[in-house]
Amino acid sequence: MTAASIVTISGDLGSGKSTVAKLLAERLGVPYLSTGAFQREIATRRGLTSLELNRIAEQDKSIDSEIDRLTAELEQQGRPVVVDSRLAWHFISTSLRVYLIVDEVVGADRISRAARDSEVKYRNVEQALQANRERRKSELLRFKNLYAVDLQDWKNFDLVVNTSLLTPEQVAAVIMQQALAPRNRDIWPRYFTSPKACFPTDRDAFKLAARGLAVVGERDSKCELINVRGVDLLWRDEVNVRDSILQQHTFIEAKVIATQESDLLPTGLPVSKFLSLLPPRSALYDWEDALGFQFYRYPDWFAER
Repeated sequence: MTAASIVTISGDLGSGKSTVAKLLAERLGVPYLSTGAFQREIATRRGLTSLELNRIAEQDKSIDSEIDRLTAELEQQGRPVVVDSRLAWHFISTSLRVYLIVDEVVGADRISRAARDSEVKYRNVEQALQANRERRKSELLRFKNLYAVDLQDWKNFDLVVNTSLLTPEQVAAVIMQQALAPRNRDIWPRYFTSPKACFPTDRDAFKLAARGLAVVGERDSKCELINVRGVDLLWRDEVNVRDSILQQHTFIEAKVIATQESDLLPTGLPVSKFLSLLPPRSALYDWEDALGFQFYRYPDWFAER
């Protein structure tokens, strides 16, 4: 590994960051380190779940300090390594900083089916989803208070990948390509997702685009997306997504213009309002019928009516 000696991988709960990090380390031929495993070891010794340890860590700074010290030492050592960690990107500024996101429902489903002896088992996806939201809220608060960093700010990272429809092998391939390439942080973060994970939001426009009757965007441009809770919603340029699906592309690079419901879109419209104006679910069926596939799920914003 030459362009990036250290790759740090952070991500949403259930995004597959540990699996991807191990696979990437194997492909690059470098060691794999996980501060998450170290944290789970601390939790196990104390007879706690990860969520319970997170809550204790809000008051007991020694837990984070122990993990931080070990992480910071990696940059001083300078040896090639892949680090699976929530905050390693913050302590190793020279690393290729990767963040993996996932549709929160997909992430909860993955976790509810996982078998980790040190973590609780969930009765169903809904229980896992609520636990994930609580843990996420706890981590965001703790990291903001301790380090003044916002895990939700994508500008902290060089590369963001939506893993909702991508296999660990496909995600590792994207990261490996970027790890070995020269970096220009003026144009990053770069964002990759599956074209089949992109939900069109303009009923009239994407019906035309799906049938090839109109060009909605420039073929050589990046499509623009809104990503909320790990769900990709098309803002413009449906034609690129359509063509990528027809050509069976594994992933597509896109520009993300908003990531929070409180964000303002280029038109000045809040994302929260935009979500309330989405077309009915039947519009998604038109897109599916035209392109010959079925979405992995239908977000609640697209209501049956």
